[in-house]
Amino acid sequence: PEIYSLLTTGAGLRDLWNEVGGRSPGLTWGHDSLLQDPKVLFEFRLDWLLFDGRLQPLDVDVVDPVIGTSAPLWFSDHAAVFGTLVIP
Repeated sequence: PEIYSLLTTGAGLRDLWNEVGGRSPGLTWGHDSLLQDPKVLFEFRLDWLLFDGRLQPLDVDVVDPVIGTSAPLWFSDHAAVFGTLVIP
């Protein structure tokens, strides 16, 4: 995406997922619009944690808890992204 490139290349920010996310693609978006079909899988990584080089990346995780047994099954059509950065 153009904005991602502008922020990571143009502004020099780093993507926490690319730094410490491992081999997983870190997908965060794609539940069905009514949040009711568990067979619909995430398709894109739309949610980022960007940081500057003054911080040290430690960990990042995508969290998408199921909140019920009937719709809505999730809080949102996006998963949450949690990261840990250390001030060196």
